[in-house]
Amino acid sequence: MTKQFYVSLLIIGILCLPVIGTGVPTVLPPNTSFYSAVELATLQAQMSDLRDVLSDYALGSGQYFSSTEWMSQDFAAYTAGILMSNGYATRLVAQDGWADGEHVWVLVAIALPTRTAWIPVEASPAMGKSQHVLGSIPLFTDGAGQAWFQEKYTAFAREIVLPKNVPPLASIRVVPAQANVGQKVTFMALASYDPDGEIVRYSWDLAGMETSDRCTIRHLFDKGGTYNILLSVTDSRGKTTTTSIDYKVRGSKEAAPPSSGGGCGCGS
Repeated sequence: MTKQFYVSLLIIGILCLPVIGTGVPTVLPPNTSFYSAVELATLQAQMSDLRDVLSDYALGSGQYFSSTEWMSQDFAAYTAGILMSNGYATRLVAQDGWADGEHVWVLVAIALPTRTAWIPVEASPAMGKSQHVLGSIPLFTDGAGQAWFQEKYTAFAREIVLPKNVPPLASIRVVPAQANVGQKVTFMALASYDPDGEIVRYSWDLAGMETSDRCTIRHLFDKGGTYNILLSVTDSRGKTTTTSIDYKVRGSKEAAPPSSGGGCGCGS
């Protein structure tokens, strides 16, 4: 794509400055040909913050990119949802002619003093691979030190608007209902579900003593007390719901609750 083409885009962008959530997003290269020095400094700082979120291994869905599992729209929807929960405005756009057919990616809005900059984000991993992080910004630098987005991410055929996402339900089941010190306890999230999709991530916090991303976790308590157990579940659209319980562990000298059966009959 020629520099003259980008200049034309800039003129269009100046005449029709995009507003977050309205209008057609215009993707302009983050360099001095298209932004003032002040705008560029703000944009570069915001892009650095965005990269930190995108590269967080704790946020990836772990889903595989294949025709039988997740496709690009699934990854884009998930990444957009996580980004929105982190305060970003996002839009999904699509273009035909990619290896997977119609490919979908995310545009992230960066608010500048007088306009909105739109940053493309590739949410999909390579075909046959799993999504370990949320995505990446398809950016490169030329020999003159100017930054450009990869050409295929600068134009799109249509915008995709998804229905409103219903949050997942987080539910904790624990066995046994109360435990003694030294007894293994099983915490389960099996009853958690998503009304309009699927749960893709679990996150346990056992009172700061242990964390886990498994659906079921087992823990042995070595001290008596009441522990706050947290469970967070994230659905396929990136929405997270958290629930908690207070779990009682009896100390070694603490009396157990009376048995439902009779005594030994030996007297005192």
